[in-house]
Amino acid sequence: MVSGNLKIGIALGFFVVVPVAFISLSIAGLIVVTLSAIIATLLSLSYTRPNTDSVLSRHQASHLRPQPFAVFSDFSAGYFPRFEGQSLSSLLDKFQDCEVIRKFTGKSKEKHDLRNFTEWYSQDIVQQLVISHQDSANAVCVVFSHRDFFHELTQLKMLINNLQKPGIFISMEPGSGQNHFILGVIHQNKLLLVNPVGTTSHKDFYASVHKLFDTQLFTEVFLSETKIQHDPQGLVSCGPICVALSQHLSQSNIEGLFEKLRNSVQNKSNQEKYHRVNLREYLPPSLQAIVDLQGNYQENIEKLRQSHLYQLLLRCQEIGNQTDIDEYFDKALNTNAQIVLRKLVLGDISILDLDETPEFICLQDKRVSWQKTKLK
Repeated sequence: MVSGNLKIGIALGFFVVVPVAFISLSIAGLIVVTLSAIIATLLSLSYTRPNTDSVLSRHQASHLRPQPFAVFSDFSAGYFPRFEGQSLSSLLDKFQDCEVIRKFTGKSKEKHDLRNFTEWYSQDIVQQLVISHQDSANAVCVVFSHRDFFHELTQLKMLINNLQKPGIFISMEPGSGQNHFILGVIHQNKLLLVNPVGTTSHKDFYASVHKLFDTQLFTEVFLSETKIQHDPQGLVSCGPICVALSQHLSQSNIEGLFEKLRNSVQNKSNQEKYHRVNLREYLPPSLQAIVDLQGNYQENIEKLRQSHLYQLLLRCQEIGNQTDIDEYFDKALNTNAQIVLRKLVLGDISILDLDETPEFICLQDKRVSWQKTKLK
């Protein structure tokens, strides 16, 4: 910057004052020329460019600085604005002894470091990540217990119909045993199922889908055919992918999503009861990059996992006290929605008894505040 300003000053001195020297051709004129050039140079050195960060908004300026996870921080960027800019390493040093962080980083008795590509997300960590993102969710979000996919789905639909709110769930894929997560979105009588591998070959999965029509549980079912997961061996990335998608969709206009999906299949002939849809444009940027095979797949998944650790650390920072942090994430495993769903699934209550259930009453209060927000 200095050298550029110096050139400006010299140019000013040369083009403005030098012509006077040629007119006067006197010693006095030469002295004036010299002094003018010196003054112009000093003025240029004192000139300072405006501070870019003070002119641009904070959001714009943040894009000019390196980000910890680039497009892989869909959720954490802007969600905890008071703590933006804090590095993962500094937060990890501060909260490394919190139980949820110990579990994620392999410091607990399980010793599974979930930052590594080869590690599978447990049901607990999936639920804690999903619930840590619920402050402004537009849907009831739950994780199925894997007892009976169809029964849990039926009970969840009845629950959200009573709450007049969309639902998002993460479950094991029917027919895959206990090792592959899928995601579902419910709005009124419509269902979207997302398998991270795209189109599955498991017959039990399609048998469950056909059962939905046979019982008239849903009038429309959409199956994503978008392949997000490209694991070379095993299916270890379904957890991070489903978590990222759940967090993204819980902040989205779900009614609008189903309208777009319906429009996308309107003119297509279909021999099947369900609709196959391309979900790419509705994914968060982190998953779009993976679908588009931008960069190295394994590195992209590991960045996604690190962003989930960052989210947990930001939540720890917001809560502050370690005892409160541990209590918060323990309760994340037993939210009001999870408790009510569990009681419905186990038959402890019927759908007719919901109004007498304390947890359901709390969910109703949240529904009222959610509907007010929706009307704004």
